Amino acid sequence: MKKSAFTLIELLVVISIIAILASIAVPVFSKAVENGKATNCAANLRQLAMGTVAYLSDNEDQMFPAAGSWPVTLHRKYVPNWKVFRSPFDKRPERETDSAPVSYGVNRNLFDELSSKFGSPSQLIMMAGAPAAGTELSFNGTGTSNPSVSPSGGARSGTHNNRSKINVAYADGHAATISAVEFSNASDVEGRKRWYPGGIAPE
Repeated sequence: MKKSAFTLIELLVVISIIAILASIAVPVFSKAVENGKATNCAANLRQLAMGTVAYLSDNEDQMFPAAGSWPVTLHRKYVPNWKVFRSPFDKRPERETDSAPVSYGVNRNLFDELSSKFGSPSQLIMMAGAPAAGTELSFNGTGTSNPSVSPSGGARSGTHNNRSKINVAYADGHAATISAVEFSNASDVEGRKRWYPGGIAPE
């Protein structure tokens, strides 16, 4: 009885099919992983924003001081898990100390301000991802530093979707994904509402 075997052509066809399927599956899998990270990142920002709202309630509506360390302040009473301060896009190892990695920053225009001056809380950015400057996505904030964010960086300053998207938390406590272009704009009416407490840039 003669044994059947694959011919060279049949093997090449099978290999080609596997290669085609892999070329389709890998990008889909990578996108799914990135979407999962983005969802996790938004959840972190929501927790940080709600912790900040609680902090404001306990401190006569006064935002964090410009001098000091808002992550340590928030961690000690309001957000006890340091993992929440670290974005899933941040490749630095986790650490459960005051020098833990912090991937987010506070809108630098809000330091020392009263939340009663927040004209459009649902539009005013309170916190966002704070990647370091440079072409590669990286972070350098820590618990002992005072990370902040400002409307800069342009179309490729985000954390995901080829760095064209970034998650932000607003002053009313909700989080959302916006484009890096939108994030970087503080010049028009909507941009000023995003970045300045009263919607007006200081002169």
